[in-house]
Amino acid sequence: LVSELQKRSQQLHSLIEWPSLLVRLKAYDQTTITDYANFIQQAARKMNAFSPNNSLGSKFHFYLFPSNRAGLEQLPYEVQRWSVLASPFVHKRAWRQFERRSYLINVQLYGLNPTVIDKLVWYVQKTLPADTHATLTRYDYLSLSKNANLK
Repeated sequence: LVSELQKRSQQLHSLIEWPSLLVRLKAYDQTTITDYANFIQQAARKMNAFSPNNSLGSKFHFYLFPSNRAGLEQLPYEVQRWSVLASPFVHKRAWRQFERRSYLINVQLYGLNPTVIDKLVWYVQKTLPADTHATLTRYDYLSLSKNANLK
């Protein structure tokens, strides 16, 4: 059991050495945002954006990152409510209530190929549906040696 955990931690460390991408999507329609999140995962697979790392087994992928190093995290939606006076004169107590829901999804892509990641970011921004906001954050691995001078 201990050796398997050590092996998994080494595999995870080798996966972290490659860049990763976090795409945060925000939209008012839940079906649009979910379909687009799945589209991003399929586009990354079709572009061969994942690094060629053969030491990782399929069991490891499913255990940590479902659907081949791509994780989908659905965040709680935000609700904005407001009331508007319907008639200011005769019906002073008549109010209309409105609400707007904003749905949020994080798409996390781990172990990306550094040569393809810029093309993937461009493609995600180019094919963004209407009324959908995307924030893309790229994380790169930086190894620090013991002799590095940090100032």
